[in-house]
Amino acid sequence: MEHPGKSLMASFVGSMPWSVVSDASVNGWIPLAAGLAALDATADVVRDCGARPTHKPCDMAVKWPNDIFCDGLKLGGILVQIVSPGDPVCAVVVGVGMNLAIPESDLSVEGSTSLLAHRSPLPDDDKLRDMMVAALTRRLRARMAEFLDSPAAAAARARRDMGDRCWTLGRRGRARI
Repeated sequence: MEHPGKSLMASFVGSMPWSVVSDASVNGWIPLAAGLAALDATADVVRDCGARPTHKPCDMAVKWPNDIFCDGLKLGGILVQIVSPGDPVCAVVVGVGMNLAIPESDLSVEGSTSLLAHRSPLPDDDKLRDMMVAALTRRLRARMAEFLDSPAAAAARARRDMGDRCWTLGRRGRARI
């Protein structure tokens, strides 16, 4: 079942030196920093619209490497793509998809959720999407600016911040080949 306007699908494009995105000591933290920015943006929007948790617990976390989870269910995803690698400066594209206002009964993928199932009251769909895009823009800009200013410090901060906001840490995983 399709729900036009009840989900967020947005792409953000910025530039970054090839020396940063090709540096194996920091580049793996760029997608996780984007995930942290999405968590922070969601918290900003929830706070700004006065929404409260609809039940306890109501924790949000990043599931390594690129999912946003709420109460152990997938709320959204993050993808990061490098464009024009090898040039002195290349584009970094951050794609964010998030279920915002889809009723639980209409979620079609097992293990998925929507912000609507966890926070209330939320503004109308258009205002909620606009608030999320604005908050994501601010938070992504700040996180990516840290990588431009000091890549090693930005990676270290992302690692620290992931400590208590990573859904994956301390859980068993399963690899399928």
